[in-house]
Amino acid sequence: TVDVPEDGFYNLGLKYRQGYLDGLFSSRRIYVDGVVPFAEWNAVRFNYTSQWENMVLGGDAGAHSIYLTKGEHEIMMENVVGDLTDTMGVLQAVVSNLNELYLSIIMITSIDYDPYRDYDLDIRLPNLASDFKANADLLFQESKRLEEIVGKKGAENAFIEDVAYNLQSYSENIADLTYKDRLTNFKNDINGLSAKLSAYQEQALDLDYITLHSSNMKMPKTKMNA
Repeated sequence: TVDVPEDGFYNLGLKYRQGYLDGLFSSRRIYVDGVVPFAEWNAVRFNYTSQWENMVLGGDAGAHSIYLTKGEHEIMMENVVGDLTDTMGVLQAVVSNLNELYLSIIMITSIDYDPYRDYDLDIRLPNLASDFKANADLLFQESKRLEEIVGKKGAENAFIEDVAYNLQSYSENIADLTYKDRLTNFKNDINGLSAKLSAYQEQALDLDYITLHSSNMKMPKTKMNA
């Protein structure tokens, strides 16, 4: 709840830190008195930063001004997936596909497989190599799309690409899937992608404060040691 000193137009500013999704963003839907006043506020992006940053909604040059009457008003923020919706869909599809591939493999090898035995996986599962490659391509494409949206590559893109390279490697060496820890690594890839899905759903964000200020005023600068 904020106390507005007098009737007028106000800009909404926030001091935030989003040090969780490197190369991605967290999103929030922002309500004022139960209403989302601008379409852009349905999914406000908070890009990755390890430092506290100030943000004026709409940007300093084109800030979104809202008219508020004197007295108390409620500002509420809601976690939303926002522009990560497509990414979530791709990762969910890939995780589902890879789980099916893993089950089809261990139905032949069992979990306690012999690393020195040839299970003829390339013969018994003739589509395995192409399935690995197809899912690798999906991850490569999604990583590139995210980089274009955000404007840079970060740790999240790197992780997705690492898994994609692993899948590509599996597709090129099907006979070696049971060699050493490759099948275990494949299962870890699946678990890692599943964990990322949970993190993207959580949309973690640190918020220090929210301010309302008139359009002729600026937010205070963040302190370097904040």
